[in-house]
Amino acid sequence: MKVSSRADTDRVAVGTFGRPFSSRASNVLRFLCIVALVTSGAFLTLGIVTPQQALMEMVLILALSLFTWRPLVASIALVAFAPVGLILDGGVYILFLALAVGLVTYSLDLWLIVTFGLLTTGLAITGEHLVYQIPQGGAAVATLAGAAAFLIGWSLRSSHSREVKLSTDLTRATADLDKALSEERTRIADELHNIVAHDITLVLMHVRTLPLLQDDQHRRETLATIEDASKQALSDIHRMLRIEGLEQGASQNESGITPISVTLRQIQEHFLSLGIQTELDLSSTTALSSTINTTLVHVARECATNILKHAKLTPEVRIVLTESAGLVILRFWNAAGIEEKHDTSRSSGYGLNRMAERVGLLEGHLRSSSNEGGWLIEAKLPFR
Repeated sequence: MKVSSRADTDRVAVGTFGRPFSSRASNVLRFLCIVALVTSGAFLTLGIVTPQQALMEMVLILALSLFTWRPLVASIALVAFAPVGLILDGGVYILFLALAVGLVTYSLDLWLIVTFGLLTTGLAITGEHLVYQIPQGGAAVATLAGAAAFLIGWSLRSSHSREVKLSTDLTRATADLDKALSEERTRIADELHNIVAHDITLVLMHVRTLPLLQDDQHRRETLATIEDASKQALSDIHRMLRIEGLEQGASQNESGITPISVTLRQIQEHFLSLGIQTELDLSSTTALSSTINTTLVHVARECATNILKHAKLTPEVRIVLTESAGLVILRFWNAAGIEEKHDTSRSSGYGLNRMAERVGLLEGHLRSSSNEGGWLIEAKLPFR
């Protein structure tokens, strides 16, 4: 199954040695630069600005536009233009350099950010003493503007990195679910071949010999064998449909199934690594059958995937495994996140609808609802 993520649908423009800008942001920035160039040319034609001011504006606009393609080249061009910029309009040029710190912070490596920031500060201090267009205190103002631009750029950079990580983790989680589904299909196919096929083959053999039997006693015995084998085949099929037949308390080495407690701890560690505050309460200590354990593992993985997909950047997750009145209860709650969409039909992998069916086959119940300003999914299954 192909996974479509925001990183796939929102193509990016990547500059040399630069962090990618989203295509939408690049297009908006280029459009604004074109409008600014046309406006600057019109002002020059109308005599509103001097040729020197118009040249300064056009150079700065072109440098701004260049950030969407080649951030490193744009940064070098701004610094290289410093001698001319300080002479033409030192105050405007230094202020623009300070604001460009934000673009540099978002798009380039740390050592380049530090270098650009130091050069900007040095030019501001030098310009304040050598260029009359820069008033006293201008260097301090430029430094503050640069600091503010740095904080904004770093915030956007961190947000972009986290979004990419979430998208990558979502793809990996969905691939894991696909693998689990494939393994489940293989297991069922093996059981059909090894168990049910044997019963059906036995029935077929006796049916073929039945017309050849003349003795009534032998015919009755053959018919009884056919009936028993048919009942056994139906029992095996029914057992597989209800996901039963595994021994009580089978360990991972015996059945290849990871205990639900281990899965929940892995999910907690995964969320914590993404910066999501995650509480885990493992109150239930009763041993589970492999059937119940397998179902809970699938539900837990589906819940975790839904949180990553539909509650992006959620600040808090609570996971509870408890028991009450002969039932084992698994709860996943998450605070409302960015772009959250509680649409179970869009869940990936097994999907909550499939999980509800699977839980129902085991005489359990699964529900999802809004709760305490977030979203709650709760599965209840009997111990057996």
